[in-house]
Formats: sequence, C-alpha cells, structure tokens
Amino acid sequence: MSKINPPKGILHLDDDQLTLKTFFLAFEKMDKEIFVKSTDSVDEFLALVGSFKPDLIILDLKMPDMDGPDVISSLSGNINKTPIIFLTGKTQVVMQDAYKKIGVIGVIPKPFDPMTVVDDVLALWAKHRESLED
Repeated sequence: MSKINPPKGILHLDDDQLTLKTFFLAFEKMDKEIFVKSTDSVDEFLALVGSFKPDLIILDLKMPDMDGPDVISSLSGNINKTPIIFLTGKTQVVMQDAYKKIGVIGVIPKPFDPMTVVDDVLALWAKHRESLED
C-alpha cells in the first residue's frame, strides 16, 4: 500500500461561525500544508467550488437555508466526485448508504474536539483514498 497524501485544499460550509473558526484554526495549527477555505454562505460556497477546486468538502448536515444533501444536489457536475464529510450536531446521525451514493465519505459529530478533528478528517480521507486503490 502506498503512502496516502493529505488533501491540499478543503472547502468548508457551515452556518455556525464558531464551528468555522474552530475548524480553520485546528487545521492552521496542526497542518500548515492543508489550505482551508471556510464560508457560512451557500451562495459563496457554490461559487468557490468552481474557482477553488477543493480536494475535500466539509459540509454542515443541517443548515437553515439548505441542508448538506441539498447543497450536494446543487453542485451537480461541479465537484467531479470530490469526497465530502458531513459535520453534524445530530448525535444519532450515522453514515448511511444514501450519503455514500452522493459522495459522502464520513460523518463527524459536533461539537468536535479541536485537538483531534484534523486527525479525524485525515483518517476519513485516508480510508477513502485506500478504498479507491482496491
């Protein structure tokens, strides 16, 4: 098995400013080689997908304007199978087959631990990349 390279760019959409800032700072402090762009605006997120071309997308599952699956539907062909991780405050949410079909590779509960969220994201990324090699 070859070494799994981390994602170079992550695009994060969440309606909660504290979650956005905590996630961004966790990556900034823990791994300076991964660039994170964050927004709380669905419209800005949809515009950034095309220009930023992230390797990984992090989406809040439940937002006031549009839920995570709805955001994914709005992306249509713009993401070219970019893997997605849901963040959610709904503790009973587990990875579902329906999520897998729309490109979701994992679910991380909120509130997340800022000391481990980078490792949690990278573990889901590595598991996904390994599955592509099989």
